[in-house]
Amino acid sequence: MLNLFPLPAVASNGAAESTSYDGANSDLVASNVQAALDELAARTGARTVAVIAGGDAGADARAATPYAEDAADIEAVIATALADGYRALLLVGTCTATAVIDIDTPDAVSLYGAPGASLIGDVRVSGTGKPIHLDVAVTGTISDDGKRVVRTLSATGVSRLIALTQAEYDALSPDAMTLYVITDA
Repeated sequence: MLNLFPLPAVASNGAAESTSYDGANSDLVASNVQAALDELAARTGARTVAVIAGGDAGADARAATPYAEDAADIEAVIATALADGYRALLLVGTCTATAVIDIDTPDAVSLYGAPGASLIGDVRVSGTGKPIHLDVAVTGTISDDGKRVVRTLSATGVSRLIALTQAEYDALSPDAMTLYVITDA
């Protein structure tokens, strides 16, 4: 669990306010260092990750979170967690969507999968904004007109990356868990 400690008040000599801050690689909206510190300080005490339990998640995981696939389909559960202000979601078990999962916030969002977790359904990322990290196996389509989705090799099911020539590739039986890069010029 990520713990943010309260930051002390900064006696202002103007340096923090006049030092610019670029939050392009974070989910902070601040444009100067003082505002970034204030934003981080405001987050203390708030939970940073919502656990989303799929229909087959263990009883302990399901009891530990209000975000479980019982009362609503997973697309509604994810929408609720996003509306509650969470931007990091940890999926546990198999999460099944019967409708499109729509991520329509301009904020950075990360969907992580616990070992063995998966997301079954279609994902749509609406609009422009910061990156959407999908670090969970997704079975379904991913539509992203704003080119915001970032995927890891493990989230796509790929566990190895191999560089080889076209002739070497032609001589083997491809493995679905391997990404092959042809190096011929």
